[in-house]
Amino acid sequence: MRPDRRDAGPLTLAFLIGLTGCAKGLNYPADGPRFSGIAPASAPQTTLRIVTFNTHFAGKVEEQIKLFRSDPELSQADVVVLQEMDEANVARIAEALGLNYVYYPATFHPVTKANFGNAILARWPIEDDR
Repeated sequence: MRPDRRDAGPLTLAFLIGLTGCAKGLNYPADGPRFSGIAPASAPQTTLRIVTFNTHFAGKVEEQIKLFRSDPELSQADVVVLQEMDEANVARIAEALGLNYVYYPATFHPVTKANFGNAILARWPIEDDR
């Protein structure tokens, strides 16, 4: 029994929408964009405190800054690693916390139209981040 060709139209249309409806991001090469900033030098310490934080698409940055400033443990972080960041919000957080930073976007997100990647913020200058 042969399939009825009249039924193929909606299936073909659904297939084509599925192929083109999912926007693809642009992945950067390993030597892709790099953003950085320098904060004033701080005194050396004997303990190293590292915090990692997933920001979920660089959202609620002001709330994150308040959290880092108000929490006694977070406010003492020497190194902060942020995931899912964009360059503008990395710079905002680093400046607010008085930290140096380096940020490498991993991809350009097709929906938000923004870079997204990982950032490292530190109390000390970041000199060799490759």
